[in-house]
Amino acid sequence: MHLTNLNSSNIINFLFALFPLSFILGNFVINLNILLLLLFTCLFYKKEIFNFNLTFLDKLIIFFFIYTFFVLSINFFKSYLSGSGFPEIIVNKSIFFFRYLLFYLIIRILLTNNIIQLKKFFYSCLFLTIFVSLDIFIQTILKYDLFGIQPISSRHFSGPFGEELIAGGYLQRFSIFGIIPIFFIKNELKKKLYL
Repeated sequence: MHLTNLNSSNIINFLFALFPLSFILGNFVINLNILLLLLFTCLFYKKEIFNFNLTFLDKLIIFFFIYTFFVLSINFFKSYLSGSGFPEIIVNKSIFFFRYLLFYLIIRILLTNNIIQLKKFFYSCLFLTIFVSLDIFIQTILKYDLFGIQPISSRHFSGPFGEELIAGGYLQRFSIFGIIPIFFIKNELKKKLYL
């Protein structure tokens, strides 16, 4: 493996492992992380992208996105022709929704070519779910968390998320991936994990 391949792989894995942290930092960081991952993957792995074979599931997901865009276009033109107008923000959000299709395809390509090291992502999930859990416990006991954020009410604790009550959803989604490193610690998994 060339030095450039090693560096490009490290950059891609670093960006992928940052996803749990980017969810804590907010929507701007999530979108920036997705954009950087897409850009660097296209920059470093052009050849792999063009040589990638789509599976039936990939085609089904692509069809879903095209169908969604088609339905949006019909609704847009119906509203425009009837004179009621159509909020531009909906059009913009729908077009930017395609970044998730690109994100899905890029992740598939990276997993298929064994570029992403899932172990780093799993350890990142483990560390950050433990951190969020401890931060919520501290907020419950001391009435403020590690960042000085006070709870919204006596029943709702947000931890590092401030006024957004999404800590439970965060823990629910990322703790699943955080449990997997326990198996790595006990016994190295020999099979490849495809999510």
